Amino acid sequence: MRTLTTLLLVAAGALAACATLPDPYLAPEGSETAATVDELAPGRYHVLVRINYFAADGEAERLLRKRAATLCKQGEAVHIDHLATARQPAMAAADITCEAPQAEEPPIAEPAPDAPADTDNGVPSSETAPPAPAGATTPDAE
Repeated sequence: MRTLTTLLLVAAGALAACATLPDPYLAPEGSETAATVDELAPGRYHVLVRINYFAADGEAERLLRKRAATLCKQGEAVHIDHLATARQPAMAAADITCEAPQAEEPPIAEPAPDAPADTDNGVPSSETAPPAPAGATTPDAE
């Protein structure tokens, strides 16, 4: 009987302790716990970032983008392809490509709206049309 009473007291104490545990919470910002960077080619990388367990969704991707920005030189465009995220364990992986900024191409000049669209060396096509066969009538001849 004494064993049963002791067992019930321990169970009641454990139940009370579990009922007063704080609610789980997420850290306001994730922190990187591990990362790997493999250089596939000059300017191309495969990056994997693992973060702390109690971070909000999207933190792994944010930290991966932050690491990708450190791989590329100042002014280079950062392209992220094949982005994959996982929740347990919290991680993100992607292929990163750094590209130098390209010079802006000059706009292509469009023809003026009043210019004839179909020309041959500046002469409208109606003036270079072959002559009408003999005996044929034209609407102007009537």
